[in-house]
Amino acid sequence: MRLASHDVVFDLETCPVPPTQEEIDRREAKIIADIDSWQPPKSVKKAETIERKHKEFIEEQKQRDVVTEYYEEKSFTPAYLDIVAATFVFCDRGTGVIRDVKTIAGWGCIKELPDIFSAQLEKAPRMIGFNSDGFDKPVLLSCLARHNVELKPRLGTSYDSWLDLRKVLAGFGGRGTLKEYTNLFGIDEYEEGEDGSRVREWALAGRWDDLKHYAEKDTMAT
Repeated sequence: MRLASHDVVFDLETCPVPPTQEEIDRREAKIIADIDSWQPPKSVKKAETIERKHKEFIEEQKQRDVVTEYYEEKSFTPAYLDIVAATFVFCDRGTGVIRDVKTIAGWGCIKELPDIFSAQLEKAPRMIGFNSDGFDKPVLLSCLARHNVELKPRLGTSYDSWLDLRKVLAGFGGRGTLKEYTNLFGIDEYEEGEDGSRVREWALAGRWDDLKHYAEKDTMAT
């Protein structure tokens, strides 16, 4: 594929698709089944010890929050993730001149991408991100497919059409966080307490302005 003369620097903020009631019921039923099928460890022989461990197990299971467990379990699985905010910086390759900056946020915001990309690009761009090979690229492609969104021009799938800065900076070892590198290079984009751990909280509360603000900071740092 012949690359266009422009790059798209981008960053995605994601959150698992909220669990269905069926999913919640299934997880709660599994807890009940685990309680009913509990067996003491073979090494435990005393009746009072068995009784104590049984009570501890029941109490532990009752305190489980299946919704929180769902979100923590699915947070890094592309097939379950929705893009809840993203910033795309369209710039000319070589000069780095910025053509435009677009930020989207909200459940299903990925459906806005065709208009954004078609207004800026004539050919497939090179996509530049941080840890994009390991996370952003599969999430973006998965979300496009799940929401039946087609981009024109299409995103390339070859190695040269995606640049993962994390791999470049770490000598292809893939280590180091974006914040660690921003500290290394003296890039000050973030306020105290601002990090990706709050994305789920903001998304579930519908705090789209906060998500836009954070996505823009991540992208500008990249």
